[in-house]
Amino acid sequence: MNRTVPISVITPTHNRRCSLSRAIRSVQEQTFTDYEHLIIDDASSDGTEELVASFGDSRIRYLRLERWSGANVARNTGIAQARAPWLSFLDSDDTYLPQRLERIAQRIDTGPAAPLFISSFTTVKRDQNRLAINPDRILSGVDLQRALMLHCVCIAGSGITVRKDAIVESGGFHPLLMRLQDREALLRLATRCQAQLLGEVDWLKYVSPDSISAPRRGYVESLAALVEVYPELGERHRRLIGFQLARHLLKDLIGGRLGLLRESLRSNRDQPSLRFTVRQLLSDYRFGQHERKRFWQELQAC
Repeated sequence: MNRTVPISVITPTHNRRCSLSRAIRSVQEQTFTDYEHLIIDDASSDGTEELVASFGDSRIRYLRLERWSGANVARNTGIAQARAPWLSFLDSDDTYLPQRLERIAQRIDTGPAAPLFISSFTTVKRDQNRLAINPDRILSGVDLQRALMLHCVCIAGSGITVRKDAIVESGGFHPLLMRLQDREALLRLATRCQAQLLGEVDWLKYVSPDSISAPRRGYVESLAALVEVYPELGERHRRLIGFQLARHLLKDLIGGRLGLLRESLRSNRDQPSLRFTVRQLLSDYRFGQHERKRFWQELQAC
């Protein structure tokens, strides 16, 4: 008989045997032990199955996709198979801090006002740490969507904990999206529910060379793909899409990456869902900066 547990941890993985081992150990080291850990193997060829079996932990459930399908299909497989009412995600190159699940469980036990938690974290890159701290407060769905579009909330896939019924009703993770995956899922969740931002750091994000979000090249195409799979964004937040693109271009300009800057401008012209003029980008950047300042002022006044 399958026993129901309070929290299911879902880890998609593809040929990340070494970092996966670190991720699994971080879950085993949790102070809260009543969980299941689903490892969704996206057709790995590096002995991932043998690695998972070597842990000999009955709380670990291994599921294999026979064809490479992408992280979002793997996540959706985990969502469908999870036995718990709450789901917490962990990418295979990240780690939980020991009290991650205990803190979440305590929030759940005290009667959460929101079906979605977004955790704070530390980014580890080349042995340099950078904090990504959210204010500890509840955001309405409308405010969460604004915060996501304005880059006013720190997010990444391993920072998401959500009620299973909420993410199932929102449609899960888009199976065709290969980047900005967590942002798109949260934008759709924001149309249905509030979010509790958690101010305490409870996980570590490792920037791996093969991380989906690591390369700067391809961001413009990914932003266009986000708008294409979620066309309401283009209708409701056109200027904030321009703001996001302008921020990306400005970073390349400041960093002296002029070749990448030219590539991104060409990609912008080639994407039907974008095609911002330089004048529009400058205007949208000023607009976005103003809206960011206004949003933070409103948040601090609450």
